[in-house]
Amino acid sequence: MPGDTYWSSVSLLLPFDGTNGSDALVDESDNAGDRTITDGALLSTAQSKWGGASLNLTWPSIDVTRWTGTPFNRTSGQAATIEGWLYVPTGTSDGGLIWEVGNHAVDFGYSGAELNVLTGAEFLESHTLTRDAWHFLQMRVQDDDTWDFLVDGSVLQSGTGLGSWSTGFSIGAQIGFEGVSTPSTSYYIDDVRFTKGYA
Repeated sequence: MPGDTYWSSVSLLLPFDGTNGSDALVDESDNAGDRTITDGALLSTAQSKWGGASLNLTWPSIDVTRWTGTPFNRTSGQAATIEGWLYVPTGTSDGGLIWEVGNHAVDFGYSGAELNVLTGAEFLESHTLTRDAWHFLQMRVQDDDTWDFLVDGSVLQSGTGLGSWSTGFSIGAQIGFEGVSTPSTSYYIDDVRFTKGYA
């Protein structure tokens, strides 16, 4: 993409643009292709940060296919960033994963009023979100395997040794997860991007 210094390093770019109720996801990175939805999450024009639509993840069908292969692998010592926008409406009182990369290594999981950062089953930190507003989330790893997690530009958690995110992984990437979701689960994500080679 002209003007984007890191475009050649972008492995996944999902703008979630399209027709209300569509289940077609288009990857606009150089790995371009259709990304299949597994369990019924749909594009929605009810909320959007950019482009007029977003992905609505609503109980009980909030799985999006895990994508595997070289573009989604990370080796130790390789910088990487995954980032995107989250909107949680009033009335949502529980949730599941927003995304994960690697084998349940580090997840942003929405539950109740808090945004949690998880590594496997270990709870690291939480952050209370303002509802009915878009929030920018970033997970970044440097080439020395140090980590930080940002919400709206502020560091929520930082450190080293967070499972396979620090040592490398080959399991792939996933957006959404059924998990412990309840009938009150509904949230929106927009403009998800996974980049390797810088953080």
